[in-house]
Amino acid sequence: MKNLVLLLLIGLSIGATGVMVAGMHGYGPLAYISYNVINTSNDNSTEIIPAYLNLGNITPGQTGTVSSNATVIISSNGTYEIKLLHVEKLSKVFSSFNVTITIGNTTVTFNLYHHDQDLNLTSGKYLVLIVIHYTVSTHPHGDLSVNNEPLLILHPHGDHKGHTHSHSDDSSAEST
Repeated sequence: MKNLVLLLLIGLSIGATGVMVAGMHGYGPLAYISYNVINTSNDNSTEIIPAYLNLGNITPGQTGTVSSNATVIISSNGTYEIKLLHVEKLSKVFSSFNVTITIGNTTVTFNLYHHDQDLNLTSGKYLVLIVIHYTVSTHPHGDLSVNNEPLLILHPHGDHKGHTHSHSDDSSAEST
């Protein structure tokens, strides 16, 4: 009986060692999962698939144009505000910075002096064309390298949730 128990313990330890060795020799997780549940019961929800605009490497005095599309799905009619962010930062790098947005049958242009606009939108899906025309300052200064920083926001008028910019941008935005 002792021999049987001893053989059983030896067998279990060899089996456990085999599983441990198998884990160290290429066996591992077969899949990973990530998800984000969005509350769809909110009647005032807006879904945005943003545009990514990359000006690339730019030099002092350079002019250029870049464009991209975003998608916006509005679930309820209302007044929505579109705002150009980081105006103070942009004004240190660009002598001219114009953003033209076409949403539905409406075209709006923003620049370093006009950076917010209210729009009346009805529920539906919109393809939004965003075009930037720019001229780099001859002596740019400040933040000279930007990567995937928010440029434009859209939100229901009066709703400032998720506002992600500095106080200095707020003060410059209010002086139109």
